Amino acid sequence: MKWTQIKQTVKQWATTLAERYQQLEDYFNNGSFGVKFYPWLMSPYARYSYTLLIKVSAVLAVFLGIYTFFAEFLTIGFSEVPFISAYSQHSFLEFSVPIGTTISEQTVGLSPLAFTLRATFFLQGCFFFLIYFVGAPQVSEHRFRLLGLFSALLFSGGMWITFSTYGGKYLEGGLYNLGFNLTYLFGNLAIACVGLSVKKPDLLGFKRYTLTVGSLGLISAIVLLFVSSPYFSIIERLSLYSLFSWEVAFGFAILKRYAR
Repeated sequence: MKWTQIKQTVKQWATTLAERYQQLEDYFNNGSFGVKFYPWLMSPYARYSYTLLIKVSAVLAVFLGIYTFFAEFLTIGFSEVPFISAYSQHSFLEFSVPIGTTISEQTVGLSPLAFTLRATFFLQGCFFFLIYFVGAPQVSEHRFRLLGLFSALLFSGGMWITFSTYGGKYLEGGLYNLGFNLTYLFGNLAIACVGLSVKKPDLLGFKRYTLTVGSLGLISAIVLLFVSSPYFSIIERLSLYSLFSWEVAFGFAILKRYAR
């Protein structure tokens, strides 16, 4: 009897949530939002400012993706760990731990330039949602828009928390790693939502790339959450590199459309 009541309650919540989601989606899709703000949006200053914001967001997306790869390479280069071992045996997160940090009564740290990698968490936490919010409508339709925005917000929040927190264990299966894995799971879900919503003929290549890296990133993140593997660091990087390489492609796709 109790199980039946629980099922009914969950079903009611799911139905209510779906209805609210649809109402919010309809508000943006059926013209109500545009009619309300049309006079302001049609101002030449508003249109110029918005176009400038889109271009700045696209450039920022390219910068964030490239900086992350460069920051990791630089951080590993100044460590005493060989490159092959660094990429195959040590996680992305490990290299962000400052030398001298005490975790589980042990002093850890692999590189004196760990702060350059930690800066990526700060930058992604501050700007990813803004980039996604401004840029996604330029390359995709309304489909899955709210789900993508919610996932992007969770990703940004998770990256900010990762930057500001030293607690937990930086080990496979640790609490800190669990939170980090969930963070880039949501990040890859956000880019998959864009890939599923791209309808413009001139963006079919970007659509295929987005769906490919989004799927690869999601699968990698799910594997990390539920499967213990000796290839943890490699799988983790597949999930992260999917995100960061997509940022570069995302930025260039927007700039290409506005260069015409």
